Amino acid sequence: MPEGFVLTRQWLEQPDGQDLVFWLATDRGPVKVVIENHESVFFLPLPQVSAARRILGDKPHWRDAAVPLCDFQQTPVHACYFTSQKDLNIARSRLWQANIQPLEADIRPTDRYLMERFITGAMSVEGDAETFDGLPVYRIHDYYRFSIYPHCWWFPWISRPLIQRIFCIPLPCRVRI
Repeated sequence: MPEGFVLTRQWLEQPDGQDLVFWLATDRGPVKVVIENHESVFFLPLPQVSAARRILGDKPHWRDAAVPLCDFQQTPVHACYFTSQKDLNIARSRLWQANIQPLEADIRPTDRYLMERFITGAMSVEGDAETFDGLPVYRIHDYYRFSIYPHCWWFPWISRPLIQRIFCIPLPCRVRI
């Protein structure tokens, strides 16, 4: 079970959806975690959902669902799920043109994924790893956001110092007064 710190995060647009990719620094070296088919999401206040459906139609690829959440004015919201961040950005632009402000549309899918799971840096991965170019790769199938295959999962980890090699690069700088 690798335990480590998140070094990098990115999302990759694929023909069938988007994958979230995280690289971890562990005491055994780098580890790659791939969340496959993850959907991007933003929220709309309930009174604006019907207008958004009319504006967006069937393009871009999206769906909406009621969720047990409210905005700061205590108005119930709907979650709008998109197969890619590109589709979310297109929808956000169309809604802005119609004076509809989607909520949390500026949060990157990788940041949202970590935030919703309370992962702030240190994490642990359990499951079966593939090996690609000599490095362990954990794949998590994230169909519809919360349903994952039981062979691999990850969760926050209470960190203890484990990286034994630390390097420092001095950067010259001058202060003019």
